[in-house]
Amino acid sequence: MPKPTKLLILMPLLIIVLATNNVCKVKGWAIGPTEYHFNIENAMGDGVLNVHCRSDNDDLGLVRLPVHSNYTHNFRTQMFRTTLYYCELTAPGFVQKTFDTFKDVIEFVDNECGGRHCFWKATDEGIFLYQIQKKQYFKRYDWDNAPPDDEDPKELDE
Repeated sequence: MPKPTKLLILMPLLIIVLATNNVCKVKGWAIGPTEYHFNIENAMGDGVLNVHCRSDNDDLGLVRLPVHSNYTHNFRTQMFRTTLYYCELTAPGFVQKTFDTFKDVIEFVDNECGGRHCFWKATDEGIFLYQIQKKQYFKRYDWDNAPPDDEDPKELDE
């Protein structure tokens, strides 16, 4: 039987090895720092799609996507923190939606994205997410109406 001091040293080492080598993974989600990707495609009928994505630590800035183009962000998750990215999509004067684009939790990575790549598609009908295991896009969100560009301040005060 190993001495308790050896066991105390070996156990944390085993955990670190398992976490960093992603041996304990389920589909796409993994314990420990892992590389993930999300992709947003402008599949709208016409016009530029404004994409502004953020996390607690990163503001990825505003990206203007022409029709039939993509925006991809690659990142690594952290060991003891949950990573969350959310994006605001806006078609000027038309529609908008803010939604969670990536969450570092098993339910989202494995059951919604289906792996380490989350593929989003913005269409005139709404926002769709590709489920890798099923090889199919599923509608996740309807668009919200965009606020008018020139609101009357008197109406806001009433």
